[in-house]
This record gives sequence, C-alpha cells and structure tokens, in this order.
Amino acid sequence: MSLNKIVAEATEAHDANGVIDRAAAITDAVPKVLADKELTEMCVRGHVSKLIASNVKSRMKERVQADPRQSSFFGLRDHHVVDDGEGQIKHTSILTRIEFVGLIKLRQDQVNADLAYLAKLRAAERDTREIWDRHPDWTWGQVEADHARRHARAA
Repeated sequence: MSLNKIVAEATEAHDANGVIDRAAAITDAVPKVLADKELTEMCVRGHVSKLIASNVKSRMKERVQADPRQSSFFGLRDHHVVDDGEGQIKHTSILTRIEFVGLIKLRQDQVNADLAYLAKLRAAERDTREIWDRHPDWTWGQVEADHARRHARAA
C-alpha cells in the first residue's frame, strides 16, 4: 500500500465533521508504515532531511549571535537548499549565479502563490462581510452556503 493511501485512510477514519484528530490518525498509520520496509525508510529519510535543514538553520543563528560579523553583508541566510528540498544544502558563499538566480525564482514563485491565495481569502471575506457581521458565530461553511444561496436567487 502506498504512503498516500495509508495517510488518506487514516485521515478519513479520524475526520469528524471536518475536524481531523491528527494524533489518532498517526496512531493508525504508523504501524502500517512500519510494516513496510521501503515506506519506513522513505519516511525516516524525509524526517531526517527536515531535521538536517532545521539543524543548519539553528547553527547559522547560533553563529550569527555569537559573532555578528559572521552575518552576510546583505543579511542573507548562511545556507540554502538548491534543489527539490531533499538534496544539497549549500553555503550561500559558494552558490553559483545560476543557483542564486534559481533561489530568487523559487522564492518569487512561493511569494506569488501566497499572494494569490491571500487575495482569494481577502475577496471571500470582503464578499461575505455583511453575512458574517449579522452572524459572527457562524462557521465559514455556513457563511459560504448562505452566500451561494443569495447568488442563486439573484441569478
């Protein structure tokens, strides 16, 4: 069974009206993952990769706090991930121009995606403000359903 399928089944099993009991889902999924050697290795590698990245960030902060002169002239981070997030983490000082420009593009893409979603959130709040002003205790689902009904009647 694939990891995605294990996670989907565990999530679905512990979804109560849109609230997911993550701890219970993990408790269900872990034995299934551990029963499969390849999935176990994949999960461990993914987690260790995140821990390594976190460790690099922590070391960077410690160095800068110990000696502010260690900080980049431009205030850049000490290290960057230069590929899909699972491979190399390079010290900023040894990045090539192609890698540096690639980082800029990656960050810009992330910012653009975040700004596009932020615009959707703001538009949704703005368009439903009147409903939520009258019913501040309603959930988003209730507000959205009421908004949809109003638009259906108006059409």
